[in-house]
Amino acid sequence: MLNFCVDVFADEIASYLSTFLLPEYFRNMGLERIDLNPKTINRDGTQPLRVTYSMPGRVEDLELFPEEHAFRIIRSIFPLFRIDDVQFIPDTSMWLWDGEKVTIYFMMKNEKTEPSGEIFPSEEVYLSFSRKEIFISFEVIQEYLAAQMGILRMDLKDDDAVYWDDSCGGVVYRNGNVKIQWILASKDSLDDILRFLGLDMVFLQVKELADSQIEIDLFSSSFVPEKGLMIPLRIRK
Repeated sequence: MLNFCVDVFADEIASYLSTFLLPEYFRNMGLERIDLNPKTINRDGTQPLRVTYSMPGRVEDLELFPEEHAFRIIRSIFPLFRIDDVQFIPDTSMWLWDGEKVTIYFMMKNEKTEPSGEIFPSEEVYLSFSRKEIFISFEVIQEYLAAQMGILRMDLKDDDAVYWDDSCGGVVYRNGNVKIQWILASKDSLDDILRFLGLDMVFLQVKELADSQIEIDLFSSSFVPEKGLMIPLRIRK
């Protein structure tokens, strides 16, 4: 499962608001404050973000609800952002703030990446029947996660290294103000990256040639320091 987090700072929210059609009674008023006080956060992360407009003798508050504004704010940063292809993550926060920035959380509606068509060297990616394992390097995982940003039309910035995060039980990749968490939470968590790498067909071919029952032991997967992800295979004749 791929979870996305996008950090949006106050000046970026202000830029979005400058293009927003305000109610008529806000005419001639200027933006005074965006309330990012963390004390205003409620438990489920669905609360509206309050912004304040003022002019001499008047003050008005406006509430921005995540369902209407969160993805539009992201599109104000990434103009080609594909809003129709994303959704909020069920049963978790839509957005939260910490005094400096708002973090918006979402996932893709359909995680089905087309094969990259790239031929990866065996030191980067391989499936081994004799070793009973699949190996995917950090570099290749990073390429896959960067491809997800491309699918959603989010511009790539400077890459940070991919790393394992015990707190979420998965891989974390940050690119600019976007963070992707690739969580190995279910048996189909590897389906999309195997398709991206072309290993899905290799896996089926090995099963047929070996005439064995081969299963991916996802929950025994481990990271090899400075190398990548090692995924054991269970093989039964």
